Amino acid sequence: MIRTLSRDGESWISSRVIRWIAMFALMSSTASYGQTVSTNIGTAKAQASIQQAGSSPLAIGDEPFGLFDGLVRELRNGGYVLYLRHGAVLPGSQDQRGAGAWWKNCSGTQRLAPEALPRARAIGEALQRQRIIVTEVFSSEFCRAIDTAIHLGLSAATHSAALNDASTLGPGGYTQLASGIQELLSRPMTPRTNRILVGHALPPTLVHPALSTLPEGHSALFKAEGSGRFHFITALSPGQWQWIGRQLVSDAPTAAAAVIAPAAAVSPPPPPVIDASKELKGMALIQALRKGGMNLYMRHAQANVGQDGNLAQTPAWWENCAIQRNLSDAGRDQARKVGEAMRELKIPVAKVLAAQFCRTRETAHLLNLGPIEVTEDINHQIGQRAGFDINVSRYRRLTEMPANASNTMLVSHTHGSPRPEERIMSGIQEAEVVVYRPDGKGGSEPIARIPPAEWENLVKLATGKP
Repeated sequence: MIRTLSRDGESWISSRVIRWIAMFALMSSTASYGQTVSTNIGTAKAQASIQQAGSSPLAIGDEPFGLFDGLVRELRNGGYVLYLRHGAVLPGSQDQRGAGAWWKNCSGTQRLAPEALPRARAIGEALQRQRIIVTEVFSSEFCRAIDTAIHLGLSAATHSAALNDASTLGPGGYTQLASGIQELLSRPMTPRTNRILVGHALPPTLVHPALSTLPEGHSALFKAEGSGRFHFITALSPGQWQWIGRQLVSDAPTAAAAVIAPAAAVSPPPPPVIDASKELKGMALIQALRKGGMNLYMRHAQANVGQDGNLAQTPAWWENCAIQRNLSDAGRDQARKVGEAMRELKIPVAKVLAAQFCRTRETAHLLNLGPIEVTEDINHQIGQRAGFDINVSRYRRLTEMPANASNTMLVSHTHGSPRPEERIMSGIQEAEVVVYRPDGKGGSEPIARIPPAEWENLVKLATGKP
């Protein structure tokens, strides 16, 4: 089955048609390569996941690499909204609905299980230890959300009906609920500060798919862009928050951060994301890429146009760019420049893989490196269909050996993978490339990272250009 980018506009709203026609006209001026879509794409389906209450203590061994340096620094810069679903509730407890504002009656609604309290504290402590400033905390009016907010140990929460569980509304109130949450996710905030929302799982068709499948005690991170716009970054578990609280991330704190949240003692940092004895830079990197045998993992170029919608609930969502976050003009320029630099450096590429998202496919097209295979194997988790394991499929692609002394380019997203080899993926910037060396035995490790601006330096080094 063959698909090209020209099919993506079939169901777009009219306000975007002219802008995207211009984009396609510009893209058609480059070499035209087919896009083969893998046969295992399937139809995306929603699958709710509810965390069961238990008595086991919080552990970090299962997810040690969920957060690290790059994302910590981004949070220190501010402008993010953390949507936290309230902690695990007591097993067997039920809400006793009645007349009036029944959800405000703590004795008649679900209360937090004991293990929920340290998990909430782990989030607050991680934020404080990493000098991440939170000046706004909102919670729903349910006692389990209010208690979760209290145990974060941050500023006092503002109780907001906009975050209440959908059980307080009839079907006609869903639009109002979505509008209130969207406003809180997108509202601008004071520079270098962040916002926390403590709420509930949402109905599948509201706001964003991540919020309909969020387990109790887990959180989803969004970037607020104002004017009702925001985009999803990643989902985070309690174990990942405890891990980040133990890291030592080098970055001079701002004066405000030092006053609000002084750094506490932390455990030694984890191993570096790239082994210094194997890392390649400069001409050594260029020569290795020219020789081939590498998998180049690239995050899509800058994408801040639109936002990801209800992908998991939309059949064939990859054909509809109108419900996805898309490349900006600056992002298209980034992608072209990376491709131009690779061609000038004479780096051979035999295969280009792209995730199904429009922003990854367009990035791959603008690189102009060769035929493109579109595959769900390297999708972001928000596009993951039920029964398919993105982490397994992505790493399998990273371990494949490129053919004929060439390289493979994989255009994908950031990821929070439990594999140490993929830890670096959670912090790469847009249009950044991580070079992986597969060993032919089912393993692959990062040996270099190339930020977008570094390509110009590599070209100058190889060609002697000023």
